[in-house]
Amino acid sequence: MTELRRERFTVMTERGEVTAVLKGTFYHSAETRVGFPCAGDFVLLHCNERGDSLIVTVLPRRSKFSRANYSGHAAGYAKTMLEQAVARRSEGSGNPRVDSRGRHTTTHRQLFMLPSGAMVIDTPGMRELGLFDADEGIRAGFTDMEEWFAQCRFTDCRHQAEPGCAVLAALADSSLPRERW
Repeated sequence: MTELRRERFTVMTERGEVTAVLKGTFYHSAETRVGFPCAGDFVLLHCNERGDSLIVTVLPRRSKFSRANYSGHAAGYAKTMLEQAVARRSEGSGNPRVDSRGRHTTTHRQLFMLPSGAMVIDTPGMRELGLFDADEGIRAGFTDMEEWFAQCRFTDCRHQAEPGCAVLAALADSSLPRERW
């Protein structure tokens, strides 16, 4: 799938681009929109040469790019934080659309495939970008830091001036490079 424009999808097939809509079961079986297709997804499609084709299912994903969705509330006031998939293997382009509060909202996202084989996500109008459920990835990238933290005298050490801080000791004796910290 290369493009999403409100409830219509552009899907690249071996015969070229087709316009498609979601099968009704998407709306009835999905608790959140996370399972909905987005640009970059591979989908099972029932082609219709006389009108809109039908997206039956989303094939298994290898990667995705998500952000937090506070359902229109400011982060501090949201009761729940949902995941909004921005791209799965790529997504993006925005079409302004004046909502009940007069804000610019993105209703169109598009994936561009370049001649080199690279893909570019176009998502204009996106007001906020942040990590969603990133703890595991951050931990994996900083396992050495986790080891230093475990050696601190206090479990709530802030690594600033606390006595018995393993991080500060490692910085002082250069066993932890400042650049890494």
